[in-house]
Amino acid sequence: MLNNPNILNDLHCVRFRNVGFKRTMVLSPSAEKSFNRFLVDSLGQDVFLISTALGLDVYYCYPTSKTDFIVKNLWLFQENTELVNKQIVQEHHNDEVLLYFTTVVNTLLKHPQLFLSTCKKFVFQYKRTLIKNRLLTLLFSSFELHLQELITQNRLPYISKIERIMQEIYIPSFQNINSLGVLYHSDESLN
Repeated sequence: MLNNPNILNDLHCVRFRNVGFKRTMVLSPSAEKSFNRFLVDSLGQDVFLISTALGLDVYYCYPTSKTDFIVKNLWLFQENTELVNKQIVQEHHNDEVLLYFTTVVNTLLKHPQLFLSTCKKFVFQYKRTLIKNRLLTLLFSSFELHLQELITQNRLPYISKIERIMQEIYIPSFQNINSLGVLYHSDESLN
């Protein structure tokens, strides 16, 4: 997936941060859902939002940058419009988005509880999405790869909790396969 030049050429990210280290959300959870739906309707399925106490990141795939469009429409979903002009907006494009994504993970490592809650949220959003589009697959693969690097470097906080969170994605599939195997073997014994 990482070698797919089309997705990297179409990859973009816009980050909204409140000034200073304020643990205030850019969007409420319900507004985040509505904004996500708006962006999917406007830009297509390859949109992913992740919100933390540090800011809101909008990842998307589109042939051209839609940063201006996203910035101009965010305020429609914000409850506190006073913050709109005080927010820091950063944008990243192409393969630098993946470098930025890694930087975000590394920044969150300095705040272990925030890192853990973001991991939970990211994995929850991944699990909740029934159809894994190319953007979500790319971001999750990058996230998983970076977690593996952090584990080998012994830099991952809450390692057992994060491993448990990550196993939630894979174990149900293995349990289903195991159940099928048990059914198959019990059926064989009936013959």
